[in-house]
Amino acid sequence: MMYNAFKKADKPVKLFLHQDGHNYLDTLVVNDEPWLEIQNKWLAHYLYDVDNDIENMAEIMVQSNLTGKFTQYDSFGEYKEGKVTSMG
Repeated sequence: MMYNAFKKADKPVKLFLHQDGHNYLDTLVVNDEPWLEIQNKWLAHYLYDVDNDIENMAEIMVQSNLTGKFTQYDSFGEYKEGKVTSMG
C-alpha cells in the first residue's frame, strides 16, 4: 500500500527486502557495497541534495534466502512477475 501511495504521488520509491534482522544491517553488503554506505547515500541525496547517483539504484532490491545475493528489479510489478533485470 505504501509503495502504491508513493508511486501515485509521483515520489521516488526504493524497497530493500532482506533476510537478516535489523540489528545486522551494519554488516550487510549489497552487491559489493556496505549497506551503511547505501543508506548514507540516500540520506545525503534526499536530505542534502548531494548528486551521488543513488536515484539510479534499482527501485527494488531483494535478497535471496538461499544464496544471500541481491536481485534488482525496476518496479514492484517486475518483482511480482519474477522478471529479473540484473543479478548481483
